[in-house]
Amino acid sequence: MWPCRVVLMVLLMLAASKPLNADESNLAKLRQQVAGQSQLLDEQQHVLDQQQLELQSLRQLFESQTSASQARSGYDKGFVITSPGEPRSDSDSFHLRFNSWMQLRHTVFDSDGVTADQNEVEFERLRLIFSGHVWSPGFRYFIQLDADSDQSETVDMLDYYVHYDLADIFDMEPDTIAIRAGKWKMPFNRARFESGRKMQLVDRGLSSVFFDINRSLGVGVITRNSVADRPVETHLALHNGFKTGAFQPVRVGELDRNVAVSGRIFSDLVGSWGKDGESDLTPHSCPAVRVGAGFARTKVDRDGLREFFRQRVVDSGATLASILPPEVHEYDIAFYSVDANMKYRGLSILTEYYFRQMNDFRGAAVSTLNDHGLLVQSGVFVIPERLELAARFTRIVGNSGSLGASDASSDEVGVGFNWYLRGHNAKLQFDVTHLNGAPLLDRALNVLPGDRGMFYRTQLQLAF
Repeated sequence: MWPCRVVLMVLLMLAASKPLNADESNLAKLRQQVAGQSQLLDEQQHVLDQQQLELQSLRQLFESQTSASQARSGYDKGFVITSPGEPRSDSDSFHLRFNSWMQLRHTVFDSDGVTADQNEVEFERLRLIFSGHVWSPGFRYFIQLDADSDQSETVDMLDYYVHYDLADIFDMEPDTIAIRAGKWKMPFNRARFESGRKMQLVDRGLSSVFFDINRSLGVGVITRNSVADRPVETHLALHNGFKTGAFQPVRVGELDRNVAVSGRIFSDLVGSWGKDGESDLTPHSCPAVRVGAGFARTKVDRDGLREFFRQRVVDSGATLASILPPEVHEYDIAFYSVDANMKYRGLSILTEYYFRQMNDFRGAAVSTLNDHGLLVQSGVFVIPERLELAARFTRIVGNSGSLGASDASSDEVGVGFNWYLRGHNAKLQFDVTHLNGAPLLDRALNVLPGDRGMFYRTQLQLAF
């Protein structure tokens, strides 16, 4: 409307510039008409502004109604699909996140013992992960598939569990207490608790795998609280047994009728540990100290032969069942662990101690068998957030291999480096490890019972 205003202003100026002898009444009328037109234009402009605001509100309402009727997708630490709802994805009624990661590994083993050499390239881990929540953010699920070369790339249902936050029922803060059911890593030691994607060296240490209960099917309770203003997290689970995730839970001779119980508790005594895994990838400006402990107990008998033959001995790596008197048909087994860990300015130090006891052998007289384990590991960034040097020492000692007569031991010494391209999502790793006798069979470590010699492992890891 600005052209009309300009015309009115020109008329007003012309009227004001008339000679003094002009008719004063005509001049007054002209001025009154100009003022009236100006007021009318102001009123029309106000009406137009109001209509524009109403139009904008209607447009926003239309857009919100349209988006509320459609699912949304995008990338947020994984590819995400969310159901209709609020803009914040974590408050949607249904939420799906898809991730994947792989480790392409080249392993060379130069054997000094009776086991064969090795030189191969493989997919050590090839994972597909589906996670999210249904109905509410507190009702979560986690599904992980594995198709690594160890299983001829046959797809394995590695994890499948539901996790329900009970905070709403008990009027608590979110994640204060939750229940979990399905198949997952049973709580026990720190090394297994940590994701294989966030290892400081190419894979876990020998002792942390030997003293390990891995995955199983069961139910558990998880709590997160604070004691003396420090966070304390506990995990407790009841499950089929130790390392029984792939066993058939039916009466076919793989599982016995005994359940196991295990738990882990840990706390950040100083600072906040963060989510970088074993390395201090995001440097802590102040020290962070985390301590933890775990336990696991069960009973095994010959009704479940696969479970009965699961435990191995120091230092040959033979199965305990193969050296026991044939009359033994049942025994008790318990694991214990403690760990203390520190991160500060790119430096990380990890320490763990393990203990395993097997006793109360039924069917024949066998002494109580005690095995101990130690892990000391450290890493330091020589180029912040980019290049890390790491070293590890593990030792396993005990009398299980001699059925209590004498102790034997196995050691592991390794060094390596990590080159981080995009944190743990893209990194190149290399390590050199010497073994003087492996008391276990583990395909992830590329280790066979009795291995003695040098391992050279190079690994490329990609994740999204």
